[in-house]
Amino acid sequence: MGSGCNRINLRFFEPAMNDEIKQLKDRIAELERKNAELVRENAALKAKPQKETKQGSFDKGREILHYFFDNPQAMTASQVASRFSVTQSIAQYHIENLVTGGFLSVGRTSGNATGYVITPSGRAVILGAG
Repeated sequence: MGSGCNRINLRFFEPAMNDEIKQLKDRIAELERKNAELVRENAALKAKPQKETKQGSFDKGREILHYFFDNPQAMTASQVASRFSVTQSIAQYHIENLVTGGFLSVGRTSGNATGYVITPSGRAVILGAG
């Protein structure tokens, strides 16, 4: 008689337990999806170049200035980006800083596009006089 009571009691709770199991399975599936999304996001962030330090930015600006020193014709931001394997916006950022500092000036390329040329102040920096 005792074992019959146990079966009745378990059957009484079975629908509630099945619902709870289903909810837990759904929650696990949701967490697994979120985890996969976070793993992808983490991989994408790791693949991105790290933000430059101020020193790194300074060094890149100096490299770009040296490039203008070695190439006296007017060059576009696109040419600089290509040469240094950076995006055009990063090249433009460095160029604008060099223009603001008086080391580059706005000019025109042979194709009449907006370009940049090194100034006497920029030459002086490369030659160590500035």
